[in-house]
Amino acid sequence: MEPRRLTYEKSRGLYTAAGFRADYVTALGIQCSLDNVLITGGAQQALDLVVQALLSEGETLVTANPTYLGIYRHRPCPAYSYSRYRHG
Repeated sequence: MEPRRLTYEKSRGLYTAAGFRADYVTALGIQCSLDNVLITGGAQQALDLVVQALLSEGETLVTANPTYLGIYRHRPCPAYSYSRYRHG
């Protein structure tokens, strides 16, 4: 068996999928390369990365209600949600 088959995938995600996304965004007229694309394991992982990247400890996260409940887990800041409409 080849040794490379016994290792984990590259941590950047699937290069083929990222390449398709980069090509799609470029076709829309937005400058994008493979280095600008990150494929995550799902919504919770993507939201967690965004919260970690944009919010510092002590800052407040405000989301629309309803929202994805996974965003409230393991956050470095207090979180609040608000209803966008009169009846939720």
